[in-house]
Amino acid sequence: MPLAAAPSRPRTASLPARWRRSIGQWTTLVALGGAVAWHGSVRTPADATRPLEMRGSVESVARSTALRVGTFNIHGGRGGGWLADLDATADVLRNSKLDLVGLNEVHGGFITDQAEDLGTRLGAASFFVPTERRWWHDDFGNGLLTRRPLRSVARIDLPGTQEKGFRNAILTTLKVGDATVTVVAAHIDTDLDRDRQLTHVCELFRSLKAPALLIGDLNCTVDHPAIATLLADPGVIDAVAVGSGSDWERDRVDHIIARGFRVIDAAIVPKGVSDHPHVWVEVTVDEASGQR
Repeated sequence: MPLAAAPSRPRTASLPARWRRSIGQWTTLVALGGAVAWHGSVRTPADATRPLEMRGSVESVARSTALRVGTFNIHGGRGGGWLADLDATADVLRNSKLDLVGLNEVHGGFITDQAEDLGTRLGAASFFVPTERRWWHDDFGNGLLTRRPLRSVARIDLPGTQEKGFRNAILTTLKVGDATVTVVAAHIDTDLDRDRQLTHVCELFRSLKAPALLIGDLNCTVDHPAIATLLADPGVIDAVAVGSGSDWERDRVDHIIARGFRVIDAAIVPKGVSDHPHVWVEVTVDEASGQR
């Protein structure tokens, strides 16, 4: 009767015991590292209760009664490539000579954030207003740069149904002459939550006393029902179109909507440094409708 073949043993069984221990330790470390990396990569909402911090300083008194305000989705400082070039982003903003600008798609960092970096380059005060945390720090959100003293800055979380792509708006006030101006700076979702968030910020803008501004990447054109209805309200204007003399860029989703202002000038800086244009306006308070 033939003898049955002895069962084969796993190859590791023939290895020295210390090698088997090393393999087991390395397997554990790789699994642990993978779990840590996965945990760090998960996007979670930023802590809305954490106080916002101003970096840098501004003049204590605003000397001009005209206000130059802009909005720029900086795309993380990247144009067509993967590497950030904040020098180029700063150059665009420097040329606009703005008093206040709202920034979208701003990246945070373990030490500094892109809003602070740009503020340092431009000699302006900055606020980073994060929307999400990732890799154990506030990683992404919106920002403000200002050369004017701000009376208040607040974060407003926007309603969302997704587990990533969190959004917020910034509500800030400042003095322009004798008037108190309120600015809402927002970045609206591109897809599922766009209409809900857009309705939210439009109603917020409507609730504000003039003079007021709604600025930001709203991810819709002026033909969107919410924007078209808002622009039909008495005294509400598309300040970029009014100041530039046309609404030639009908696919523009970056807006400055105003109530209680007269427009002096406006410009649309073409795409290049970002995948969005930079838009800005210069306005003065309309004394007939502004707060005195």
